[in-house]
Amino acid sequence: YNNLVVKTVEDSGRVCVQWSVDGIDYAEDATAESIYDRIVPVVEDGDIILLHNGTRLTAKLLPDIIEQLRAKHELVNVSDLIYTDNFTIDSTGRQIPDSMM
Repeated sequence: YNNLVVKTVEDSGRVCVQWSVDGIDYAEDATAESIYDRIVPVVEDGDIILLHNGTRLTAKLLPDIIEQLRAKHELVNVSDLIYTDNFTIDSTGRQIPDSMM
């Protein structure tokens, strides 16, 4: 992830998207509790969660994470979160609408 990658993605007519919450489910020492605790208590509206397929715990833990998040948040597609114009990207990679600047 660097400026060349972002430019290449944008030149292809796509939008580059980053996550804002990482479950770190790929770590060898990851536990169900550590993954859950990195996600559920910290997620805010608009966050994009990074999890990986093929890890040893994610598929088993995902239904509980989804259930807990649905109790507090509306789950939407990433495309529903993307601004296509009139925005600035902050230092964390998050899009901020110009109206909020």
